[in-house]
Amino acid sequence: MEELRRNYFTRAREPYPTDLLADEIRLVALLPGKWSDDVRCELFRVSIERPIKHPPYQALSYAWGTPGHRASHIQLNGCEFAVTVNLGKALRLLRDSDEPVVLWVDALCINQQNDEERSSQVAKMREIYSAADQVIIFLGEDSSYRAGKSLRRDPGPCVRFMGHDSDEDLIKQHMRKWASSRSTKHISAPDIFCLIAILSRQIHSPKFSQDIPVHHLGAVFEALRTMLTARWWDRIWVVQEAVVAEHMVVRYGNASMPWKMLANVAIHYQDGVLSKFLDSVSPDDTKVLRLLSRVRDLDHFRQTWRAHIQGLDLLELLRQFSNRNSSDSRDKIFALMGLCDQSQNLIPNYSWDEVTVYVKYLIQMIQQKRSLSPLNGDIGRKSRRDIPSWVPDWNATFDDSDRGRLALADLYDACGGVASTIWVVNDARRIGSCIYGGGWDYDKAISQIQEDMVRLIESLESESQPEAYLPEEVESLLRRFETVAQMGLCK
Repeated sequence: MEELRRNYFTRAREPYPTDLLADEIRLVALLPGKWSDDVRCELFRVSIERPIKHPPYQALSYAWGTPGHRASHIQLNGCEFAVTVNLGKALRLLRDSDEPVVLWVDALCINQQNDEERSSQVAKMREIYSAADQVIIFLGEDSSYRAGKSLRRDPGPCVRFMGHDSDEDLIKQHMRKWASSRSTKHISAPDIFCLIAILSRQIHSPKFSQDIPVHHLGAVFEALRTMLTARWWDRIWVVQEAVVAEHMVVRYGNASMPWKMLANVAIHYQDGVLSKFLDSVSPDDTKVLRLLSRVRDLDHFRQTWRAHIQGLDLLELLRQFSNRNSSDSRDKIFALMGLCDQSQNLIPNYSWDEVTVYVKYLIQMIQQKRSLSPLNGDIGRKSRRDIPSWVPDWNATFDDSDRGRLALADLYDACGGVASTIWVVNDARRIGSCIYGGGWDYDKAISQIQEDMVRLIESLESESQPEAYLPEEVESLLRRFETVAQMGLCK
């Protein structure tokens, strides 16, 4: 504590007294305290480009909640500071009673009222999350601490599952509790994580389910359902936060476990490894495990992205993750930029409104691809009138018909494989005055058609019945010539 105070803390009694330098970020020290004490934090600045110059930190991945709907209040640099209820819960649960906890939390470490700072700091989030000692995935409180009881009842120390043999004692302890308990009112996060630990270790003994009352096992599975439907799983920002992290730990209520332990269960379920164990469990309970597909999909994408050193294509990411939510519609684009090929030079800009963001980045994608393909797959999804008709609504979800059309998009190739040349005429928001795309080299196309005509005539001369081939071949050439002729008139 004294080392942090001596080397990093300032005397500023306001959260953001000065602007950050280009290579700087803020970290927050969550000061020690008892469960019912006010949450107190101190911000300090460090260089993200010089790891030796800043202390190890953990980055928090969480669902914001609805800004302004309800608020908790903490002390930040000695000032009262409003945070969302979910963040207030996270800070209280992560706080240590004796030592400060150093974190990176977007709502605290970025001045959310400064668009320029938001833009520059969001551009660093890939680096921030990948440089963290670990990323904490906070899924919220378990049901036993809801309904206003959070502050009145200390949940006790964090129960840590490690994902290896050291969990054996914890597993036995919870199984004894399940076997002896007649009540299901107090199913807690450690109970859920114990079930996950058992499934992760592939414990298939029929005796397991025989020792546990059916109603109790059902209650644990139902609590697992609640955890797997937490808002975190639907949030757009968690894709980048989870994918770039070197190490992740899942925190739910007063229990924690490595991400890998949860991912293992998802993989075991998909591969059918758990079938023997699940034979002795009610089908209504096992339906819950279908929700593990969201764990498996995220973990699979994590592996896929890490195999692509250069990053991925923004357009494909927008389509793949269109079903995820954000409190700011611009973040449907900004949250994915850190996963993209860095040569695309994509930089978020919070000074632009939502429509400007959608138009600007669409034009940038069209110019980079030298194709109008980013316009595809937008039929029937737009319900807003403030977005130009030709601009996809990135805040809407791609449906099955959109995905079906996009899967066939590569089959359309009127330019014969020649990349388009795109001109942005002006910033008017009508497609006719914004974008013109052309892909044909006119003179080259005419020359190619002439060569094809000569070859056709030569082949017809060698055929004994040339009239059998004439209609189809000539029709194809004439259609190509018609296309080129029309483009020639447009030149």
